[in-house]
This record gives sequence, structure tokens and C-alpha cells, in this order.
Amino acid sequence: MCELKVSIQKGGHVDDVAENIIYAKVTNSGLIIKDILGNSKKLENAVITEININKESLTLSYQPILTKVQHFQNITDSIISDGQYSPELESVWDEIKAEADSTIRDLWKKFGGKKN
Repeated sequence: MCELKVSIQKGGHVDDVAENIIYAKVTNSGLIIKDILGNSKKLENAVITEININKESLTLSYQPILTKVQHFQNITDSIISDGQYSPELESVWDEIKAEADSTIRDLWKKFGGKKN
């Protein structure tokens, strides 16, 4: 069997998160991973960026906005399959816009006045 070592990229550095992982599931808020013993771990705001079976690695990236987009898409899919609109869609969209605005402000404060 092929077990994976899991690492996450966040803020310019990489941290090892888990080993012997055999299961990963995308959720509305990130990922759930499980090891060979059945122990699970919830990783908030994590998205899969690479699965490399040859290296037995699963690389994640910390991306709060992308987990919100995934949640938005899940709500959209539910609306379509149920044939009934949900106001939650608008709420999640507002969260996505707020997260993007915050990211833009932070990057502008850090890099806005600098020239290449």
C-alpha cells in the first residue's frame, strides 16, 4: 500500500503535517485526512496542490479564499440539484469578497509602494 507524507505551504514556508496518510477528502472548510490507523485530522483552509505517488507525498497550500470558493460551488450544486434557491449562496459570496479585499489591502500595505 502507498501511504503519503503530508506537508502544507503557508506564508513562504513548508511544514510537515502528517505521515502514513491513505485518505483525503475535500470539505467546505478544507480537508480531512486519515492515516493507516484510522486517525483523522481536519485541516482548515487547506487545498491540494500536488499528489506525487512516486515520492509518496501530498502537498497542500493554505488558501482560505479557495475553501470559501469550494463551499460556494457546493451550495450552487445543491441549488441546481434541489431546484430551490438558498440565500446562503449570497452570504458565502460576501465572505469571498471580504477575504479578497483583505488580501488586496494586506498586499498593498506590504508591497504597494515598492517598485521592481
